[in-house]
Amino acid sequence: GSHNRNHNNNNNSSGKSSEVFRYGVCAMSWGIESYHITAVSPGNPTIMIDLPMMRSCMSVNPAFSYSERIFLQSHDRFSTISFTGQDPGQIGWVHLHVPPVYLADNWPIRLAALSRDGQNLAAAGRKGLVIYNYGTKRWRLFGDRSHEQEIEAVTMSWYKHYVVIGSYHESSKAYELIILPRHHLSFHSTVGRQEMPKRRVPQLMDCNDHFLLLFTQDSCLYLYSIVE
Repeated sequence: GSHNRNHNNNNNSSGKSSEVFRYGVCAMSWGIESYHITAVSPGNPTIMIDLPMMRSCMSVNPAFSYSERIFLQSHDRFSTISFTGQDPGQIGWVHLHVPPVYLADNWPIRLAALSRDGQNLAAAGRKGLVIYNYGTKRWRLFGDRSHEQEIEAVTMSWYKHYVVIGSYHESSKAYELIILPRHHLSFHSTVGRQEMPKRRVPQLMDCNDHFLLLFTQDSCLYLYSIVE
């Protein structure tokens, strides 16, 4: 999905905005994390328009395949389809904005993971992560920013009520698995921490109630047994 934001402050209707590209596009470029396309019209005067984009969360984390809802993510929010009536045509979009206090240091959102019960959504940007609970309708953040900045998530999944993060560890120059409870984001509450073999870069991860399956960029599979 996309919408137009005209940098010439032209706030015309969508029909008028489409006339900007009446003679085509002379240049365009993707933005950070492919969340924006900047396009330039060849008209006189030249007009530049930024087109914000959204993408399926499954394109980044296939573990969303068990979700009954359609999840899209952008640089600062998530969107899901909501059925507003009994008629299949009565649908609308529900937007969930990531807290600005988190995005101030960690924009844009890069990764997300939904718990199997659909009640908790973890989102990670440049560093750290935040968790949204659909029951309480509240976001949970790290209380200590220094703990947040030690996590650089490259993959995420959920094990029951715990979020599992594949993270790059700066001091050891290696990747590790970190398991945190949903109710308290702090290294003091870590319930599991496992360093990955050297030169192994996590790419995809999924969990059930007993095992964690991890796929790395060099096509290696690791199967971990989780013992509480």
